[in-house]
Amino acid sequence: MRDLDPAPHQQRLAHLQERLGRLRQRIQALQDAQRLCVLISPDLQAQFAATAQAEGVSLGVARRLLAVFLGDDAPSVAQLGRYSHQAARRAGALPCVFDEQARPRARQAAADEIFFGQKPVLMIVEPEGQCWLSGRLSPSRDGEQWAKELQTLSNLEHLVRDGAKGIENGLALVNARRQEEDQQRRRRRREAIGGQLDHFHTLREGRRALRKSQGKAERAWTAAEEADKKRRRQRRRMKAETGYATQAVLAWRRAEQAFHQWESDEAVLEQIRQALRPFTPEGELNSRQRAERSVSELSGRLSGEQWGKFERLLARPESYACLDRLQAKVEALPVSVPVKEAVVQSEGIRQDPRLAAGEGAKQGVMRGLTLVWGVLIAGAGAAGQQAVAALRQALVCVGRASSCVEGLNSVVRMQQSRHRKMSRELLDLKRLYGNLRQFRTGRRKKTSPYQRLGVPLPADLSWWQLLQLTPDQLRAHPSALPSPT
Repeated sequence: MRDLDPAPHQQRLAHLQERLGRLRQRIQALQDAQRLCVLISPDLQAQFAATAQAEGVSLGVARRLLAVFLGDDAPSVAQLGRYSHQAARRAGALPCVFDEQARPRARQAAADEIFFGQKPVLMIVEPEGQCWLSGRLSPSRDGEQWAKELQTLSNLEHLVRDGAKGIENGLALVNARRQEEDQQRRRRRREAIGGQLDHFHTLREGRRALRKSQGKAERAWTAAEEADKKRRRQRRRMKAETGYATQAVLAWRRAEQAFHQWESDEAVLEQIRQALRPFTPEGELNSRQRAERSVSELSGRLSGEQWGKFERLLARPESYACLDRLQAKVEALPVSVPVKEAVVQSEGIRQDPRLAAGEGAKQGVMRGLTLVWGVLIAGAGAAGQQAVAALRQALVCVGRASSCVEGLNSVVRMQQSRHRKMSRELLDLKRLYGNLRQFRTGRRKKTSPYQRLGVPLPADLSWWQLLQLTPDQLRAHPSALPSPT
């Protein structure tokens, strides 16, 4: 009769069903975890090592990061070095394919160099998209070497540079060769590449001179305090203070003059910086004539030999070439004169919103004019919006060179800080990775430097997958690299 009792069987069935439910939950948890699990295979380790080197992370640090997941099974530094070296060798063959597309598209570029020991790396960057057009280890930085780099940019119109003679001579050589080639082929003469002195270096020289003015003022203050100490010492000793008191008064007078001059130099330097900007403090479009006149007047208020180099740089016509280029782009806007003026004036307010902020009568007038300009631009339809976009595009890189190049130099400098050597292969790896990596924030968000320049890329391949292709395979890829227009 006990065997026929259903209660024990029902209890056992309920127990088994409960156990089955727990096992199903366990299986589901394991399946969910499996989706998040990444098998760190040798190929993934190689990708990790190559990415670390491209970003400037040392192999030792890369191994310690991998050890967080792999523990004692993490590959050695030597193995990571072999992985990254193999990737760098493959990367050396691909930039030429991308350069065929990127370099003819560059109309404006910035040039500078960075050193590894005695060897320079000649750096050329397209400013708008931060596309790294050239990064070649060179035996020197003279005009001939720079000409080799610049002549690869067949459609270059404007080069922003510092005051180095090598880049200047290289630019002159390229312009001369362009003219000679046009004469030999009997075709219309191409425009010479315009040269622009970088405001970054010019203003850095000004800040250097300002620090010397500051040092002079601080030394004068210290000397005045010492003179005061000597006078007080004489007083404590009950001795005559006549000569010491006179020296202290004169020392404090010199200190006050030095501090006033420092303050004046600082104010003048800021006014010169404003005079070089594309828009004046009043919100009007700047011009070469206005900038040269303002800078000439302001430079006369600087005193001291330390300002000599700064003043010589400001006196060079190339310092204002960006304003000529900006004026030409404004003149070329495909809209009527009233709409063109509205685009320029409204952009001046956008560059400095303080002109229309506040409760004053002038600010109220500016807000009213801003509305009128907006109506004019809107009335022009798509042409008005295109004119606004073209002007903002022209303003992106006015007067910038080293500030663009230094952004890439910072990646190379991580390697420079640890080693005195840089191989061509590693440089190619960094350049390829930098040009394919998408920007994370800002107006360039979710685009890469190559994409900003208009270079078509395979949409379905990551940078690591591209690195596995040969140049012929990359050219043959159906979604990549048609002939540049």
